[in-house]
Amino acid sequence: MVLRVLRAVCRLLANHCIALKPRMALFRASGIRIGNGAVVNMDVKFVDDYETGLIEIGDRAAVAPGATFVAVSHPNHSRLSRLGSLSTSAKIVVRPDAWIGVNAIVLAGLTIGRGAVVGAGAVVTRDVPDLAVVQGVPAKVVRQIELDLDE
Repeated sequence: MVLRVLRAVCRLLANHCIALKPRMALFRASGIRIGNGAVVNMDVKFVDDYETGLIEIGDRAAVAPGATFVAVSHPNHSRLSRLGSLSTSAKIVVRPDAWIGVNAIVLAGLTIGRGAVVGAGAVVTRDVPDLAVVQGVPAKVVRQIELDLDE
């Protein structure tokens, strides 16, 4: 319980921290795995019940303001909670060099491929392939990027 409270405080501070390096350190302290050179902007929402490792952001990935990652979802105290099948808890992985646009939503259990781009406001309901550009609700592949990421 105490650890969750500390992680929640770190997350709150991270979302209001203007300086990049302290923001990344606070997000990491809150349980988000963030790779080298990755940038997670302010006002990003991570819904993971403060469990370490449920959300992983790869090296050099970029996450724009307002993006939301929903790794855990349940009906809380609603009578619907009697139906355990409605609850979800699954890892989200953003591979290296991916870019998550403003206000995009990434749902539980998904992988955003290496070098993929998630357009602003998209709702990602399926895995995104490497070097794909997705947009819309639900997000759909609109094009492939021609780029050698190994150079």
